[in-house]
Amino acid sequence: MNNEASHSRLPRFSKGKRPQFFDEESQDEVMSMILTLASEFSAMRDRLDTIEQIAEQKGIILADEIENFAIDAQGEARRNERRDALLQAMYFVSLKKAEELASGQDQERYSSTLEEIAEG
Repeated sequence: MNNEASHSRLPRFSKGKRPQFFDEESQDEVMSMILTLASEFSAMRDRLDTIEQIAEQKGIILADEIENFAIDAQGEARRNERRDALLQAMYFVSLKKAEELASGQDQERYSSTLEEIAEG
């Protein structure tokens, strides 16, 4: 299975409390998105640099080809899947929080469960 296909699956969430680094939880969410984007951008730039170097070694000028490129339906579908995977990764923390709230796994319930266990 290629790397792109593995990203198109539904996100899996780890069990337990999420680490929090900033006073405001929303700052952690934004930082997570920024780091995800930075990682994706860096990988994309490396791949683009590789493509440009290979093309140049073979005497191929890509600028005009890229400007005149018309994508087909299959290519557009691949791009949409890749874009969806990126958004899933970017919003991972927010999606995890939404799942926790939907399933009642919030901090208050967690604390009350611990208290019940402690009381025996």
